[in-house]
Amino acid sequence: MRFSDLVQDERSFEMTVLDETVEIVYRPSAYTPVVEDQVQTLMDSRRPGNGLAKMLSNVLIRWDILDDDGNEIEPTFDNLRQLPVPFLTDVVNAIGNDTRVDKETRKNSGGGSLKKGK
Repeated sequence: MRFSDLVQDERSFEMTVLDETVEIVYRPSAYTPVVEDQVQTLMDSRRPGNGLAKMLSNVLIRWDILDDDGNEIEPTFDNLRQLPVPFLTDVVNAIGNDTRVDKETRKNSGGGSLKKGK
């Protein structure tokens, strides 16, 4: 195994939201055990929203969520704070699941979930 495989800068997957497919592109190297512990602490709290928004703003690169004019909404902290907490929770859980999927499954999945260009 190469070190570069462990610290990939970009990976993507698709998830279904309100009967539509959303492509999520994120930094796997930013989703560390420390972040995972923080997510668990946030989920155990009564108000996880701001913490989830902050964590996701560091992990997400882009997605194909659009505003009413068809422009992509950047996954910034301020933009993420405006989204429903259950949606943020679903994104965090999907990232966690994607990081646990083996390479062969990612290769054969519709979303790919592999480093860009692979």
